[in-house]
Amino acid sequence: MTTSLVGSMFALPRCVYAMAEDGLLFKTFAQISDNTQVPLNAVVVFGAATSIIALLFDIETLVEFLSIGTLLAYTIVSACVIVLRYRPTSSEGGITEGNGGRIRNWVPGQSWLSVPCPGAMVTWSVFLMIIGDSGVSVIFATGYARTMAGAIGSALFALVSLASFVMICLHHQNKAPVSFKVPFVPLVPAISMLVNILLMMHLAPVTWLRLVVWLAIGEDFHQNFQFSSKHLLD
Repeated sequence: MTTSLVGSMFALPRCVYAMAEDGLLFKTFAQISDNTQVPLNAVVVFGAATSIIALLFDIETLVEFLSIGTLLAYTIVSACVIVLRYRPTSSEGGITEGNGGRIRNWVPGQSWLSVPCPGAMVTWSVFLMIIGDSGVSVIFATGYARTMAGAIGSALFALVSLASFVMICLHHQNKAPVSFKVPFVPLVPAISMLVNILLMMHLAPVTWLRLVVWLAIGEDFHQNFQFSSKHLLD
């Protein structure tokens, strides 16, 4: 609980600040206090919201809900690391530069593998890898891996995930110089995705239901907020 409190008081307001700066939340959450140099409105509102939620729910529910949210966020981050690493650099005129996201020259089937725009095949491969990892995780989490059908199913899902990983490796990475890059891409993010998804599948079904409801509420709020903001600007 102490860790969650620290996260809600320090990390969460800064995430809210970034979202407000991008227009995804109210602009008042992006206001920086002159005295403290922190987004004070975001700290107060979301710190209070965290305290209320902690009072209403028991510790087991909070732990599982926090776990599935954190693991989902880490999975998305790992997927984005792969997608961004293989996304080509775009110039000001919208023209892509370098070989980032393009299939390697020695790979056979250049005629049809190079049809999508650079990086598109990697994005689809990441999507298929998530499906494969999810299938394997569900089979192992439910215990069906001990049956013949479960073993065959897990092998097929693992094959999909492995084929997607190989397809990603067949593309050129973006070599643009940045201050920091995750090492051993796509291996490290792929392992991270598999472990996170496997842990998520071991959580209770009611936790997944809470996550779906929470995401639906967030999506509804986002759509209404975007519509209201656009209407006010017009």
